[in-house]
Amino acid sequence: MDTIILTGGRGKRLGALTICQPKANLHFAGKSLLAHTLSALNGSEDLIERICIATGYRAEKIESQYRHDAVGISSKIPITFLPVEPQPKGTFGSAMWALRAARMTGPCLILGIDAIVAQRAMAEFIAGIRSETHTTFMVSTMLAVAPTHGRIHLNGKGEIVEYRKSSLCAQTPPDGWYCDVGVRYFPADFVKECQSLSFTSACDFDDIVPSMVDKGRVFKSHVLNERWLHFANSRDFLQKPL
Repeated sequence: MDTIILTGGRGKRLGALTICQPKANLHFAGKSLLAHTLSALNGSEDLIERICIATGYRAEKIESQYRHDAVGISSKIPITFLPVEPQPKGTFGSAMWALRAARMTGPCLILGIDAIVAQRAMAEFIAGIRSETHTTFMVSTMLAVAPTHGRIHLNGKGEIVEYRKSSLCAQTPPDGWYCDVGVRYFPADFVKECQSLSFTSACDFDDIVPSMVDKGRVFKSHVLNERWLHFANSRDFLQKPL
């Protein structure tokens, strides 16, 4: 499978931190968020054929940061920077643009830049989806970690039966609700379908997934049962490292 890392967002919630630097370049525990994301993929070289980094806001600084970080990243997976997205259209819209720009035809892992997941947890997820035929989301019961991420309700088979914007959920949702971590797997047929979609305005995952679920599309889940980190504001950079 291939991997796309979405780094093009403006990161407005981070305020002054992203005026001069893109979110991917911000440092936590001695490494940039981009380096943390790439490091989490180490150990999965036999399952990931290439990594494509999708950029937008201050793209040239992200490439410069990668060249600086590359010395400390031991990944054996080929890494490519995609052309700069001319007009970012939300996380889902940017993912669709990246799929087309990378000419994806097979299964693909889609990662955001605002979450840090331990390498072993990422490797477990990747190994578990290697033969999966359904789109699969990594989810967590730790809802407070990412207050801005979508909320997911699962049935007894681990399938997503409801997906809501966090702003539409109660402060403390009842049992059975999970948080979208931001690690998603698209099988080849969904990759092909997504490349035919187009949007006239910004579209995030919590804009498009609910309607797909309502229409009967099966989305599966992989529950992350350990601590992970999310970065949405300046206070998040004071968290204890994993």
